[in-house]
Amino acid sequence: MIAASQFKVLGGPTFAGPSNRVIFGSESKIFSPRFGFAWTPFGTKTVLRGGTGVFVFPVANPSFNQNGFSQSTPMPVSTDNFVTAHATLANPFPDGFLQPTGSSLGIATSLGQSFNYFNPTLQNPYSIRWEMGIQRELPGQLVLELAYIGNHAVHLPLNRNMDATPAQYLSTLPFRDTATINYLGTLVANPFQGLIPANATLNGAQVSRGTLLTPYPQFTGITLQATNAASSYFHSMDVRIEKRYSHGLSMLANFTYSKLISQDNYKNATDLAPEKRVAGDDRPLRFVLSGSYELPFGKGKRFDTHSRIGNRIVGGWVLNSIYTNQIGAPLSFSSSIIFLGGPLNSNPHPSNLDQPMFTTTNFVTNSAQQLGNNINTFGTRYGNVRQDGAANVDLSMIKDTAITERVKLQFRFEAFNAFNRPEFDAPNLTVTNAGFGKITNQPNLPRGIQMALRLAF
Repeated sequence: MIAASQFKVLGGPTFAGPSNRVIFGSESKIFSPRFGFAWTPFGTKTVLRGGTGVFVFPVANPSFNQNGFSQSTPMPVSTDNFVTAHATLANPFPDGFLQPTGSSLGIATSLGQSFNYFNPTLQNPYSIRWEMGIQRELPGQLVLELAYIGNHAVHLPLNRNMDATPAQYLSTLPFRDTATINYLGTLVANPFQGLIPANATLNGAQVSRGTLLTPYPQFTGITLQATNAASSYFHSMDVRIEKRYSHGLSMLANFTYSKLISQDNYKNATDLAPEKRVAGDDRPLRFVLSGSYELPFGKGKRFDTHSRIGNRIVGGWVLNSIYTNQIGAPLSFSSSIIFLGGPLNSNPHPSNLDQPMFTTTNFVTNSAQQLGNNINTFGTRYGNVRQDGAANVDLSMIKDTAITERVKLQFRFEAFNAFNRPEFDAPNLTVTNAGFGKITNQPNLPRGIQMALRLAF
């Protein structure tokens, strides 16, 4: 332990100058090749297709709020615990506005505060995509297509905490380490006493040891925005069967078996690389069946009433349906959870919502036993623990009635979520909450029916 008078800190914001004129560097030369082919080696009814390419993404929403040149002013509602009003509608900012300091304070800008800064060595994210597929025409106006699709994205943006407690001071035990918590929480002489009036904690006579052990203790938090550390991997098998329109019927069925892995989360701020985990958008099984059938009634159809009025009544009806079935999103746990092991017995669509959707007794839920100042090791997502998926049917019935050659009346009857199946949301994942593991929300809408008349001319 060193004396407060000998304590020295490093680091602080930098600003544009003659040798540094930009907030971040950009890439001016980007190579983005594409290649594709189509081949019919077995006659005109079979086609082989493939291709690959590099697709570059633009920089998304770069932050141009340079630290020191933007400043927000809070509105002080009261200074005496709401006994009297300090701010009013007539004068909402009685103490005036806080003015940006610009670069005049140099590395002392934002002392006692937190700030963000944008990645100065920014790179454009890009993905490498490839595909190989075969398509075959079958009897009965059917088309079958099988394809493999892959994608690897790199240099994706990811924010990072740059002012966290170094790993060597954190506990590696799998349970709450009181000794480490007490060590980091012990109050010691404050080398910043009287130097940082913007923060009462850092300006006092004492401060916690953990605060002084952070890389930049003179600040309360530093976030590096848009690092290029994130990436993703995607592989899928796609099967498509299409019945082209004939005899009033058309159908389309799509089945996808896929896997999406991402590296987009730091379990610990000091980790060298993000956690590799199942992506939040991963839906490994998805099936969609849609169809349209024009009823064989009316003039020129199989069942013709040979009556102008009768054909107008029974003719022109079309039935449509879309069925969607897919696995739900993986649950996102906190990396500081203590898991005791054992099967979770997950049921994302339980019949009794008063019970947890998985076995919560396999977790430490006592708030007094939670981790503090530990190296987190628990994985935040698992492919076999997911929220409820979709199993939805939408139906519609449409009738067109010709009034004249140019005027048509259309009647529409539509039913969304026709079978009124609830789709349950993710459960409560706060381990210390009494509702841990329980589902309390339904994100999809209940059955909705609407009817409409449309006159087209």
